[in-house]
Amino acid sequence: GAAAVTRFAVALRQSRAPSKAYRVQLWNFNDRRSWVVSEAERQRTQDKARLRAQQEYQAMVESEVARRLAAARAEEQGVPYVVSLLNIIAAAIEEMREERRQAATATAALMRHLAELAQTVHQDT
Repeated sequence: GAAAVTRFAVALRQSRAPSKAYRVQLWNFNDRRSWVVSEAERQRTQDKARLRAQQEYQAMVESEVARRLAAARAEEQGVPYVVSLLNIIAAAIEEMREERRQAATATAALMRHLAELAQTVHQDT
């Protein structure tokens, strides 16, 4: 009577308890997931820092253009001023384009890396 009920209750409880292998697998999954999340946060922080650096660089270029423009304006009002101004602007634009190209290349590489990480985590689960 009572012993059979107790045995049944114990068997029922054990059947509901996850196996050790399952718990280990779940722990590994959670560990990897938290790593991917922290990796994504680190990536986001780097992206923000890169964006801030680009904005500072662009502001620096713009202020340098303005400084050279003012110097050229003060120096003379003729054709050489226009030519030098165009050269300054062309150089600044080319520098910014190169920075953007490098940033786009770096961002694409990082996105590929994150996609590979996500694929690896997905395959392991």
